[in-house]
Amino acid sequence: MSKGAVGLTAGYWPDDIHRYLATPGISLDEGLITRPAKRTPDRPALVSPEGSITYGELSSKIDEAAKAVLSFSEGKAARFAIAVAKPTDLVKLLFAACKARGSAFLINPSLAPQQLEAQLRQFNADFILTDDKLLAKKVTLPETTRFLWLEELEGRGNGAAVPKERLDLQGPAIALPMDDGGVAYHSHKSLLAGAVSWSSFVPLKADDLMLALQPLYTWEGIYSLFPILFRGGSCLLADLEDPERTAQAVRKCHPLYTILPRPEARKLYESP
Repeated sequence: MSKGAVGLTAGYWPDDIHRYLATPGISLDEGLITRPAKRTPDRPALVSPEGSITYGELSSKIDEAAKAVLSFSEGKAARFAIAVAKPTDLVKLLFAACKARGSAFLINPSLAPQQLEAQLRQFNADFILTDDKLLAKKVTLPETTRFLWLEELEGRGNGAAVPKERLDLQGPAIALPMDDGGVAYHSHKSLLAGAVSWSSFVPLKADDLMLALQPLYTWEGIYSLFPILFRGGSCLLADLEDPERTAQAVRKCHPLYTILPRPEARKLYESP
């Protein structure tokens, strides 16, 4: 296993890392996807054991998905809870929700039904984007919350347009589940500030490869992804729950950095 791990003491913001307050006044999808796609469309953005997706391809997939979800929300901004198996699909839907001027809640599917229900009600989801057929049986939600299966998004959205009202960059963009059962909200501005800060602290360059080992519904997972996208580099999406496949991907791709909770980082440093 690669030894390039950055250990964290806790979620949110470590005391010894300075935040950049003067961030660009742009949306998260603009800063992390659209701009790199215009500069280097053929550079890999996401790498996984199944293959890679370039910035140009990812930007197109996000545009299509944003139009698809807008066709279901009747062109209005909405709240999307997301639970899908493939990390590449999760990244696509996450940025599609942002591009559609909505907000996204990244579901932790391992939670007990009562905890999951409570978080979904707190987020007040309009739609649940998922490929998990068991999820609908696992939770009981208000009739106003609709399940959207991934196959329903295919071919949808022709003619759909992004809402024209001004985007509130300080409004909620992404929500993450908390260990205490709550939901933590993050804005376009705060998430972009984090991406700028981490990419400067490490520091990251456009030809670097970052490793995302933690699930993307965690703080460490998100910040293994966003900073390298801000720099226009590549992110290897892997999974600690599948150590053999992850080890193969790491040996093949040679990522430089990852972000982990301190106990997980210690395990990697102590591993053979």
